[in-house]
Amino acid sequence: MKIRDKLILGIATFLLLGAVAWWLFVPAPAPPSAKQTNRATGPRTSETSPAPIAKTPQPKPVPVPDPQASAPADNPHPQKMFSEMAVLERGKIMKEIREKDINAIFQHFLDAGRVENDPMKQGAVQNYLAYALRDRPPNPVFLKKLQEFIESDEASKFERKMALGALSFAATKETVGLLIHEALNLKDKELRDSAVACVRDVGDIVSGTLEKDDFTPKLTAMWFATNDPKTMLSTAQSIGRIGSASGVEVLLSAALAPDGKDDARREKAAYGLLKVTQATAVPPLAAILEKYPPGSQENTVAFRTLNQIRDKTAAEAVLKWLQTADSSAVPLVTSWYSAARSRPQMEAVQAVLDAKAPFRSEEIRKAFRAGLDAYRAKYEQEK
Repeated sequence: MKIRDKLILGIATFLLLGAVAWWLFVPAPAPPSAKQTNRATGPRTSETSPAPIAKTPQPKPVPVPDPQASAPADNPHPQKMFSEMAVLERGKIMKEIREKDINAIFQHFLDAGRVENDPMKQGAVQNYLAYALRDRPPNPVFLKKLQEFIESDEASKFERKMALGALSFAATKETVGLLIHEALNLKDKELRDSAVACVRDVGDIVSGTLEKDDFTPKLTAMWFATNDPKTMLSTAQSIGRIGSASGVEVLLSAALAPDGKDDARREKAAYGLLKVTQATAVPPLAAILEKYPPGSQENTVAFRTLNQIRDKTAAEAVLKWLQTADSSAVPLVTSWYSAARSRPQMEAVQAVLDAKAPFRSEEIRKAFRAGLDAYRAKYEQEK
């Protein structure tokens, strides 16, 4: 090969290798539509470039609530209602409330109704307020606060009535004293009537528990302090339900008053005597029974009231009197058996008959024996 031809071939080879190296290592220019970035002027877009492709939207992070921020106005207290809670959950909440002092319990009572709008919870807290008033040492400062609450027009009547109910249910000398004061002095008639009804309930609550508190003196003072028929009736029923001897004496005195002498009080006292069921009432009733003859108003009232008392002492009082009565009292023996008799009463009759105690009238003895045999037959049949 000639030198000239070798030179031409070498130049061609060099150019070919340079072209290959250029193609491999030099990047291709950007297309005209792409953004060009200049460090001095920033990004610029060609006027002829098409609209940029939309980016795929990314989910926004869930905001974390600020514990200090106030709740939305349309649901300021999103906690569950008492009716939506399980029994154990409600019990846990109420246990925490009951362990607080009485002022805090009272505030929970208000908040349950005013803030949480939960009547079921407010009723439960009302009960615990009554328990606190009953079980803890008297607190004159709090009682004064409660009195001002009941007498103030700022609270709703519903809440004030519930407070009166707590006083009644607590049934201590302090709460009953305040309740009687409100029943006699509240200006609002609706609230006063509610307080009067709560006074009646006191007798049902403390019936048979005179060893703890006897409210008869307070109720007797109320009985004589009022001329309002509703107040007299509630007071008489409460006195009768408690059934202390002194209270029954007050009712007997009014119920046996002559016609034309305070007829309204006499009528209400008779209703009060219908509530007597306690053995503590036997002594004054037995005294009236023995003092007046069968058929008299006094004897009839005493006998009927003793018939309501299903206690052995009442049966013994009736038996003692009938042993000295004449045959005109035989129908009363039948009447006595017609009432529901208890086993202790039947045992008292059996003891008198077994002892062969003297009866003024043998017909009365026979009537007692016949009644006892009928009771035994019925009892055996029911067994």
